[in-house]
Amino acid sequence: MKSNKIAEILRNEGNSSYKDRNFHDALIKYNESLCHGEIDSEHLGLAYANRSAICLELKKIDKCLKNIKLARQHNYPKSSLEVLDTREKKCLELRKKHKGSDGKKFFRLSYKPNKSIPYVIDGLELRSNDKYGRHIVTNKDLHVGDIVAIEKPFCSILLTQSNFVDVDKSNKFLRCAYCLKSNRFELVPCQECCSVMFCDSCYQEAFESFHKYECPVMDKLLSSGSVHIALRIFFIAYSAFKGSIKALQTFMTEIDKMDKDFSIFDFNISQSDSIKSYLRYLNTLSRSENKFSTAQHEETLENHPELKDIYGSNKDFIKEFLQRQCQTNDHYFHGIFGQKVSCNDSRTYQDLQQSIGSGWYPFCSLINHSCASNIMRIYIDGKVVLIVSRFIPSGSQLFDCYKVSFAKHSRAERQSKLLKDFNFKCDCEACEFNYPMPPHIPIKNTKLIKLAKKIEDECSQMQNINGKSFHECCKQMDINHKDFPSLELVWLQKSFAYLLLLQARFESENN
Repeated sequence: MKSNKIAEILRNEGNSSYKDRNFHDALIKYNESLCHGEIDSEHLGLAYANRSAICLELKKIDKCLKNIKLARQHNYPKSSLEVLDTREKKCLELRKKHKGSDGKKFFRLSYKPNKSIPYVIDGLELRSNDKYGRHIVTNKDLHVGDIVAIEKPFCSILLTQSNFVDVDKSNKFLRCAYCLKSNRFELVPCQECCSVMFCDSCYQEAFESFHKYECPVMDKLLSSGSVHIALRIFFIAYSAFKGSIKALQTFMTEIDKMDKDFSIFDFNISQSDSIKSYLRYLNTLSRSENKFSTAQHEETLENHPELKDIYGSNKDFIKEFLQRQCQTNDHYFHGIFGQKVSCNDSRTYQDLQQSIGSGWYPFCSLINHSCASNIMRIYIDGKVVLIVSRFIPSGSQLFDCYKVSFAKHSRAERQSKLLKDFNFKCDCEACEFNYPMPPHIPIKNTKLIKLAKKIEDECSQMQNINGKSFHECCKQMDINHKDFPSLELVWLQKSFAYLLLLQARFESENN
């Protein structure tokens, strides 16, 4: 429940952190204060104004100006408007001196997009055989550094707590609950609940798609893990059929009659009814013999102020729908990582990334595993970017890495982990030929060892990608691909990955 008293307490706590120049903690408190402030109260204007002060300190000029505007729009005290006027004037003066960037982002598709799946490059094809099942191959040579997909999830949830991974409980005050973007300087609160924030551009879409149903039970959902995922898909589906449970039921019945194994390649995702296409695909993935408890889902719906009657009248269908989503979650929903918003200067992968959510990526789910993968994933604000990490000749399959690689785990460890978590025995090249682990991998080009050491040393001084070093790294990995596996190429791959993570953090911080 909204409370100006709580909003004021939180804002004052933020002020204390601000005085200590602990801007990260201050921002969290100001955002939390925004969530608790009652509609049309001056507490909203005060929190936006305080957030603008942080933006000015951090030289985020445009974000400062936006927060000043929000403060004025949300009943900032007229007696103190001079403070905002002065701050705005200073921002405009700084903007004149600031040259700014050319606005180009590093993470862009390297080739023209597929017309039906615009977040995937043209030239990737779906194939199927007895050994690999459905998988992705390329009909053109792909080179190290090529970006072949930038996919946002069909459905994702923001994690604030988890029994399985370390999660920042402040995520709900730092990231958009719809797109998972780290947009903490510009987030706006839900007007009803106190538990989530959104990008201004996401709020209405999120509300119409699912949040109007999640809002009354949001606190319970944030702590429910996979229960939240299944219910969100139900809310999205229910909304797509304009609140007609009969229309949704008819649609699902028709899909069952088709008895077809759909994939993302069967639809034109650029069309306006893409949600129905995704539901067809999800239904294909949910045909499993595994059964999951839906007791928590049922309890939530039985006590939902708006949906309890709908649930009571359509219990069997809704339970079956939720069961199917649970079956899909078990294998096709994966963790989403993001850049730490309060990152120190330690140069390890763990210091750059953290778990922020869970979601389903329809295209990426088609890519098989290899312990010596030829692509890598980079997450940036909820989207997953697929980047070529080894030369892939035309006609070859794209391989991802499911948690374990030969450079970090022994064959026995990999085989055990993959069998336990994904129910298959890996026979990739690294397992078949039992690739050695570093530092026991042979050196085949001593000159590249020196380059790898040079680039690794440079990484410790970088805040984002150095074009020259990155392109040289890609070039050498590409032209020497026949030497794989070698110690120098594995070393270069490590720097390649680290540079990409740095760039992802840079773009996330400067969006």
